[in-house]
Amino acid sequence: MVPLHVQARAGGNYGGGGSDSTSTWNRSSSDEYYDDRREFDRPRIITGWRHNATGGGFGLLVAVIAIKRLLQRRRQNLLANQTDLPPTLAAAFETLFYEVEAAWTRNDLTSLHRLMGPGYYQYQRCIIIGFMIQRKFNELDSLHLISLRQLDNGPGRAINILVTAQARDYFRYANKSATFNQQAKDSAYIERFQEIWTVKWDAQHQLRCHQITAVQPDTDDNVR
Repeated sequence: MVPLHVQARAGGNYGGGGSDSTSTWNRSSSDEYYDDRREFDRPRIITGWRHNATGGGFGLLVAVIAIKRLLQRRRQNLLANQTDLPPTLAAAFETLFYEVEAAWTRNDLTSLHRLMGPGYYQYQRCIIIGFMIQRKFNELDSLHLISLRQLDNGPGRAINILVTAQARDYFRYANKSATFNQQAKDSAYIERFQEIWTVKWDAQHQLRCHQITAVQPDTDDNVR
């Protein structure tokens, strides 16, 4: 299992999960708001190689594959060392987790600003504004936190926490009928997901979220 950086999604892995299992994620093109957040811009690199098929193209492709392998090994190392959370951190994080998810489902920018680090909040703000324009809400019914494990800490007092949770994940639209929204809810299963939450204590000793990284099976095509 390796984690993937995601641009958005305070709740769950991908939002609007539909009826597919956690391993497939049924996403419409309008809801693929993670696809532009990549650790390196693989599609653009590959596209450039295709349009400029020279002797250096093959070397570039090899370099891209090597970088991908390196990133996968680093992610695997991050997940290798897991420990229990100290009780104080566990209690604070559980509160943060549910508050962030609740604010996300309400498109509540005021609360997200309070609960997130400044840089990460700006990412979420762009997504939420898009939701507001489309008059939709990312609902997370039956959200349940299953387990928490602490990973190796990141730089600058960052704390990495492996979260296992489950929820019924779908979009509700304010400008569509109750029948449409009920069908969206009924087609979404309660699914389990894993994420790495990077958090920090601020100056007021409040825990804030600075990054959410979705964890997916370790396959060759899942680096975004």
